[in-house]
Amino acid sequence: MKKIYLYLPLFFTLAACGEENANPPKTFLSSFFTPSEQDVVNKHGKITNLTRFEEFFENVQYSRKDAVRIVAYTIEGDAIITELQFDGSTIEYILDTTRDAYGQQEVITTNCTSIEKLETEETIEYQIAGCENETDGTLLIVDQ
Repeated sequence: MKKIYLYLPLFFTLAACGEENANPPKTFLSSFFTPSEQDVVNKHGKITNLTRFEEFFENVQYSRKDAVRIVAYTIEGDAIITELQFDGSTIEYILDTTRDAYGQQEVITTNCTSIEKLETEETIEYQIAGCENETDGTLLIVDQ
């Protein structure tokens, strides 16, 4: 019987540790995001599916309806999601930072008229333009 009493404190300590690990912090749950195959993904400058964004850019130039989602990851690994929905004349710009533990934790939506392509010798930058608020000049993608 004495042996059982010796192990009880150890049992409760291990049980408490197990409970703590069973419920990860909210920031971990909120930052988790799995992009789809159609998403443009930017992991610290390494961009996958860039051709999908270039298609979207071309469709905007020719007034063809289209939509694209850009998923950029912070240094900590949190997802920042930008959705662009083009109806043939206006781009609805949606910026979702709710998964970024160190970000603003908000969803911003505005309407814009165009995307600008700025080319230098080293990079091609795409920026949103003609927006209803201070979103003008927001960088969407940098191709190096």
